[in-house]
Amino acid sequence: MEKRKINKLGIETSLLGFGCMRFPVKDGKIEENEASKMLEKI
Repeated sequence: MEKRKINKLGIETSLLGFGCMRFPVKDGKIEENEASKMLEKI
């Protein structure tokens, strides 16, 4: 399994570890701007 380091948190997680099913959704589609903001925080 492919993994990535998140230096800000001092952890290493699998690419699936972020939990992308929790991205904000509107009308059945992921709100890309809001999802990008979430990813920028880690």
